[in-house]
Amino acid sequence: MIVKGRAGEQRWHGAVRAGEAAGPPRRQADQRWGVAARGALVEAGGPPIGVEWADRDHVWADVAPRLYAAAAAAAWDPATAVDWSAAARLPAEVERAVVQLMTYLVENEQAALIIPARLLGRIHPHFREVMQLLAAQAADEARHVEVFTRRAQLSGGPQC
Repeated sequence: MIVKGRAGEQRWHGAVRAGEAAGPPRRQADQRWGVAARGALVEAGGPPIGVEWADRDHVWADVAPRLYAAAAAAAWDPATAVDWSAAARLPAEVERAVVQLMTYLVENEQAALIIPARLLGRIHPHFREVMQLLAAQAADEARHVEVFTRRAQLSGGPQC
């Protein structure tokens, strides 16, 4: 005869709910929630996530979900958005200037990529829409880096 033990029931002893699944995030996200989705039941004993920003007043904006949706809808593919086969025939000195300009633009886009990427690891995942928006922004900046780099290399590499 097999008798069910109590181990399964004990799994949820001390578990906490990571906010509510629907609606806005809680005012303060608990470090013990880790990377659990909002509304999930989180077992006790997991390590704290250790993020700096867990207070809604510091990271949340009601417009964040709409901004993320707009950013996701506006995403584009550099491989198809630009006709890379349409090589521009420019005089050598103009091409060198274009390559220099593209290099400058890459440097600026690298900075624009690094900043939102660095912020991602500092925000509690409870505020997922803000994280998604930052990730979408970082991805957009990465596409800019790709396009400017590809254009700079289109004529065969550095011209200076």
